[in-house]
Amino acid sequence: MERYQDTNGLFQLLVTDRTLPTEITAEFTLPDYRAEISRLLSVRPTLTPPEIFVGGGKAELSGTVCYEILYVGADGALFGCEEREGYHFTLPLDSVPEAGAILTAQCSTDAVVGRVTGPRKLQIRMRIHTRLMGYAEKELRVTTEGEEARQGETCRLCSTVTAGRLYPEVRESISLTDSVDTPEDTRIIAARGSVLTSEVSAGEECIHVRGDLIATLLLCRESEGAPYVITRRIPFSHELTAPDASAEQRARVTCTVCEMNASVEEGTLQLAPTLLLCAETQGEEELIVCRDVFLPDATASCRHANEPLFRAGHCTNRHFSVSGERTLADLGLENATVIDATAEAEIGEKTADGARISISGNLSCHLLCRVGDEYVQKDALYPFRVCFEDDALDLCGNLSVPVCRPVISGDALRVDAELSLSSRGQTPCPTAVLSDVTFTPAASRPHYGMELYYPETGESLWSVAKRYGVSPDAIANANGISGDSPAAPESLAGRHFLLIP
Repeated sequence: MERYQDTNGLFQLLVTDRTLPTEITAEFTLPDYRAEISRLLSVRPTLTPPEIFVGGGKAELSGTVCYEILYVGADGALFGCEEREGYHFTLPLDSVPEAGAILTAQCSTDAVVGRVTGPRKLQIRMRIHTRLMGYAEKELRVTTEGEEARQGETCRLCSTVTAGRLYPEVRESISLTDSVDTPEDTRIIAARGSVLTSEVSAGEECIHVRGDLIATLLLCRESEGAPYVITRRIPFSHELTAPDASAEQRARVTCTVCEMNASVEEGTLQLAPTLLLCAETQGEEELIVCRDVFLPDATASCRHANEPLFRAGHCTNRHFSVSGERTLADLGLENATVIDATAEAEIGEKTADGARISISGNLSCHLLCRVGDEYVQKDALYPFRVCFEDDALDLCGNLSVPVCRPVISGDALRVDAELSLSSRGQTPCPTAVLSDVTFTPAASRPHYGMELYYPETGESLWSVAKRYGVSPDAIANANGISGDSPAAPESLAGRHFLLIP
């Protein structure tokens, strides 16, 4: 709805959006009580979402990476360990103010390579891809020059637009516990965790999160030596403090298992995982923008700017189930026993048409197998495609695979997986607004009191007011019509003539 008022608004705009690669290297020496590394099977890194510090024209990102390492010892047995190291890297910034800006960073890893450099020494190299997005506020201010003493008479045509707003991230850690009976000679080879988030909602100054921690434990009995897997679902519910949140906003959360402590004590397997919850909200607000302006008895030279506003789409957590099947011969697993499977979702393409979003790619499965007396790691790709309704044209988020179940059926290996998507959608909405105006004195017009004007087709109350240098309200009052929407085509509906005061 168009308005006739003098009000400035604040809007948030995306000032940087870039994806940059970074390589990091880590070296570890296992303690003496760990078995020596005869053959490395896999390295699975998990990054905590980075903390971001802005200064000196760059963004410094830091966090912790947890490496889940699986290897074969000198005696041919299967072993696992977990190593942690902080990561830190910097990214250049373009057009991001150092104060008042909101920065978000979405990190993903690929090209993870591990190399054994000694009996208990390991070197790991990997690449991190970071999508860095920066948001800043700008005031919709119209700069005017000339005729300064008469600014109180300025007539402004304003209207409201709907624009998106992203709010700062909040993060909290929570600790969970679980236990299960197990034989006393149970040895924990590896323990990993991932989260399926079932509900995320924003409230007044808080964000509610509910979900399940999926704990997967690779175990063996010392008396038998054959590894096996058990899975535990640990439900949790938590409320994060979020000063900027409100019930009208949409929320999403990224859950990272930053610690997965597991031990066997007197026939009981004890779990004590720690989760890091990082949540953010976004919403929409009505902004007032100035479209046109004039000053009685003055000529206005107007300049407009195309401001990069955006509309807020979804901001939520979703679940998808995908399945794939490949022959054992194709995978080279005819004589293998599949023990365990982990997976990552490699996104190949994202498409959006303003009503529906489609994500396609490959489920990259890492299969821990036993062939004869030897443990091997086999990788397999299963294509997937998921769709959901949303009006956003751009998607920012991460896709994880908390559950990956391998099932051998006949001569084929089927994989049933549960995917978890934490995402935020936005649609660019460039909007032309009046940026500055220069007033110059106009030639004086003879005034004979009330004048009569016959409006032409397509004219509005605003265009007539601007032509005569008379406020729209004055013309509306003189003719007994509404001046609420002076630029609307119907503002002069049914009027064959106007009285101009």
